[in-house]
Amino acid sequence: MILLIGFVEAAFPRWRRPSQAAANNPDALSLSVMVAASQIAADPLNDGIVESALASIGYNQDYFRREFRRQVGLTPHKYQEFKRMERAMGVLAAGGSVKKAAEYVGYADFYYFSRMFKRYIGISPAGYKAAEKRHRDGGFPRGEEDGLAVFPILARKSVIGNH
Repeated sequence: MILLIGFVEAAFPRWRRPSQAAANNPDALSLSVMVAASQIAADPLNDGIVESALASIGYNQDYFRREFRRQVGLTPHKYQEFKRMERAMGVLAAGGSVKKAAEYVGYADFYYFSRMFKRYIGISPAGYKAAEKRHRDGGFPRGEEDGLAVFPILARKSVIGNH
């Protein structure tokens, strides 16, 4: 998405960025949310990515955070954490240790990482690693008999809050 926006800006110099569009246009707001979410998803390991993504938005920060949460289901910071956990899932699925996954996504304390992983993904990192092994061996991971993953952070309202 970031590359596409860069290409459009280079190809069409008179194109207006979403922050320059009319503030009361719901399509411009949705586009701004999509751009911010894409920037965060592209580089979730960057600690300043949320502030960087929100700095380029032409809306009130509190209003935009509420709208981001309404459209995405998570606040920008929690969305970044969720994307970091998805990266950790890749490390664990590839056979990496919990400690290696924690270090990769920026956690010095892998016990804290384990708690956060379980909060966002719904299973401990070791349990996820075992489930991935079962899946590679031909069985469905526990709780995914229908083939659909369930992420509890998106289903529980009590965990989702303003960051």
